Amino acid sequence: MNPNSTVKIYAEFTFRVLNNETWDLNPQILTSLDDPNTNQTNLIIDANPSSFKGNKSHVNVTYTITSKGNTKGVYALFLYYCGLSQLVVGFNESEVSPAFYDKFFTASYMCPAGSEYMPDMNIIGFSGIVSKNITINANNTTTVTSVNQLGELPKSPLKQLKVGVKLSEIKCRKDFILVTKNEDNSPACVTPSTALKLIERGWTKETITNTKNNDPFGITALVIYHPHLGCLGPCPPNDFYLKINSNSSAYLMGYNICDGNSCAKNDTISVLLPINKILSPDYATVWLPVDLQWKYGDTVQIQVKVASTPDSKTAKLIDLGESKIVP
Repeated sequence: MNPNSTVKIYAEFTFRVLNNETWDLNPQILTSLDDPNTNQTNLIIDANPSSFKGNKSHVNVTYTITSKGNTKGVYALFLYYCGLSQLVVGFNESEVSPAFYDKFFTASYMCPAGSEYMPDMNIIGFSGIVSKNITINANNTTTVTSVNQLGELPKSPLKQLKVGVKLSEIKCRKDFILVTKNEDNSPACVTPSTALKLIERGWTKETITNTKNNDPFGITALVIYHPHLGCLGPCPPNDFYLKINSNSSAYLMGYNICDGNSCAKNDTISVLLPINKILSPDYATVWLPVDLQWKYGDTVQIQVKVASTPDSKTAKLIDLGESKIVP
């Protein structure tokens, strides 16, 4: 972020198990990773709301960071639960010593045990700030491997409509989908589970999905190759499994994965998918049939059936496109 500026980070908290417990947020910007007790006085962060109850599935929170004066440096950003992220103010990535990055990459945290009632946090947007993934090269230089382009959250559907945006081009924030009211065709952005309820009640007849590959859940999946090690005689077929998670609460109800010659298909499963966390990604592992004749490097087409509840009647077929099998 730039000195003397204000930025926003948009987050969504998802509760897998609803409860009446109150959850307080205490975000901090620390002077350094080495001294976690020292706050940076020229950088102010607050969360809105700063507390909420776990009695609904999704809660949206906006973190606002204000930089005063000509503040410059690399700071430690704490948003929620456990772990610190880098906050670079007034510099680009090439102006920061790789040693600073390495401290964060190699840091270890003593995280308290979480309960099933603890919400998962997912970053869904930025305003005035850029998120970059950086690697340290063998020659002690840095390379930007990706830039997060989530961007600022769009205006409400009605505001977009009033300024001339076509109904079919209205954008919803990540993990929400567009529906229209039967009575007056007015638009609304809702979660996939809410959309199904509105269809059942007759409030809307259809959903308008503008997300890539028709994927409102933000599914990430790939096929992993797991060879049989230590096989001396005739070896059995290679083992493969599906590695998968989601940006919002979702259940995997089936899959259809093909390489052009053969397919792995299953419509009888129900797997709660882990939420994709930035600091500590987690994945579900689904073993595929043992008789597949695929190999490492093959290209497969991945289609999954995903639902917001364990009920297969609400499942949505999502085409994730082509992916290479990796070890």
